[in-house]
Amino acid sequence: MELLVLFIFNLIIGFVFAMIGEKRKIGSVWAFVLTFCLGFIGIIIVLCSEKKEPEFIEMQKGGDE
Repeated sequence: MELLVLFIFNLIIGFVFAMIGEKRKIGSVWAFVLTFCLGFIGIIIVLCSEKKEPEFIEMQKGGDE
């Protein structure tokens, strides 16, 4: 029973850090895998990953041709 609770807790922590990793260069899948498999070391890796730079989209004004 304790093993099941530990597994579910680890799964929840993995999903939380996957959402954090989505905004970083590591990505959500790798953040989940590292956190789920390595635990505390995976959390440190995710938090040390660089944040993604925002992408700027150039907008053209209509009518000026």
